[in-house]
Amino acid sequence: MKIFKRVSSKTYQVPMWKHYPKYVDDVFDTLLPKLKEKTKRIQFKMYGKTLTSKRSSCLFYFREQLDFKKYIPGYKQTPKIGIQNTPVEILDVKNKIEKQFSVKMDYALAHIYENYDDYIGWHNDSEALSTDIFSVSFGVPRTFQLRPIKDARGFETEFVLRTCDMFHMYAGCQKKYKHRIKVMGCKELNGYLLTLGHKIEGRVTKVKLGKVLEKEKVDLSRINLTFRRFE
Repeated sequence: MKIFKRVSSKTYQVPMWKHYPKYVDDVFDTLLPKLKEKTKRIQFKMYGKTLTSKRSSCLFYFREQLDFKKYIPGYKQTPKIGIQNTPVEILDVKNKIEKQFSVKMDYALAHIYENYDDYIGWHNDSEALSTDIFSVSFGVPRTFQLRPIKDARGFETEFVLRTCDMFHMYAGCQKKYKHRIKVMGCKELNGYLLTLGHKIEGRVTKVKLGKVLEKEKVDLSRINLTFRRFE
């Protein structure tokens, strides 16, 4: 897929990202319980209200004696874990990325999306405006959308990120684009249930989907690891 950057009235072909399906081995079953012990949902204030994030998070850092206030001030509440206590599954992914792309990663953010309505809204990663981001997914497929920073509606392109996929956002991407993981709608939920052999008769509704999810004890967890460098 060719990605285009708009400059004035001219269009230039400038790649901003690349999708790598099945980039790593599937470690979802062993990694999920380890992350559940370390992640938490972050509380924050908006419009005078205290809200809770729609995902649980933690941060693994690979350099000692880091000044978090200087490099990543936005993660004050996020649990931070050093390399000695980082799960081997994460270190294996880190090592593969470093070897293939000749980079040295400083830290990784880990998120767990536990159900269909966990999400992250439109944003750009302001702490990585001039560096590459390597995002690796495990678990249930989720839709990842991107749109130019200035756009307030819609999206330019989207990808379904499946287990073991890697999404590489190139240096400079965060200056031009924002992205999100959206809530799973009826179509996505129904499609995933069909892959598990659960077919819903008649009109598909959230109520019917919810009953199947509960009856069959379907796990909708998704892990996302984003490997980054300090700027």
